[in-house]
Amino acid sequence: MVYILKKIKKRYIIIRTKISDKEELLKKLVNAIMYAFGLEGLSRTRPTVIYSKDNKHVVAIDKDGVDYLRAALVFSLYEDVKILRITGTSRKAKRIVDSLK
Repeated sequence: MVYILKKIKKRYIIIRTKISDKEELLKKLVNAIMYAFGLEGLSRTRPTVIYSKDNKHVVAIDKDGVDYLRAALVFSLYEDVKILRITGTSRKAKRIVDSLK
């Protein structure tokens, strides 16, 4: 039996927050997802911070995990994290972050 693995599609979420450190933001996101959905939610989202500039960050997550991340941020009550936009390419996300003031 042959299994063919499909490429996992990503979405890039632009987040504005008071946190300037990538690692600290990633810890907050992981804690929020774990609190709301546990390991299943974390395995569906797989967040990684790929770009940061002036408290604006680009977070790459799996396509199926967009709703999980949004819900986790609502449940976690982190008021300092706000989703600005969701894009399909990292290049577009970086351009948007660079253009924001």
